[in-house]
Amino acid sequence: MKLQELYLKVSQFEQDLSKQYQSKLQCKKKCSQCCYVDLSVFKIEADHIRLWFKNLSNEEKSEFNKRLQEIGENREDFSGTVSSPCTFLKDDECIIYPVRPLICRTQGHTLAIKTESEQYLDICPLNEEAFPLAKKSDIINLELLNTILVQLNSLQENSETRIALKALAKEFTVQD
Repeated sequence: MKLQELYLKVSQFEQDLSKQYQSKLQCKKKCSQCCYVDLSVFKIEADHIRLWFKNLSNEEKSEFNKRLQEIGENREDFSGTVSSPCTFLKDDECIIYPVRPLICRTQGHTLAIKTESEQYLDICPLNEEAFPLAKKSDIINLELLNTILVQLNSLQENSETRIALKALAKEFTVQD
């Protein structure tokens, strides 16, 4: 499996759920409540974003760089903590949306999360009404997706080092 195949499978799952629960889902264009977080990604995802940027026209790169210079306002996250927006969030839209990381692709839906001490379901508070009693088929197994991502990354790069999205964004401003 390749990264693009994994993204496609997750996107198809998300689209199917969105159609099924469309009337109750709050995740829509300009909803960025979950984007007030400082994320990092594996090298495979960073390289995917780099390749996308490299393939932009010079005009698109220039516009992208202008957007990166915009500073978003801090906002309260779901826990009430004031947080900075993702470096790629501009005017409540993701400027790398076509190549956004896996974690961003799974937000809003019911996620099965397993830690060392427990297993639980997590869902965006805005979408709790859409998935009050999530069917097993509607739950995204985040551990499985992350395992696949780690394996794909290890095939490409023998390192589990993560790259902060803020650091990745700085690379693009230098390449202008």
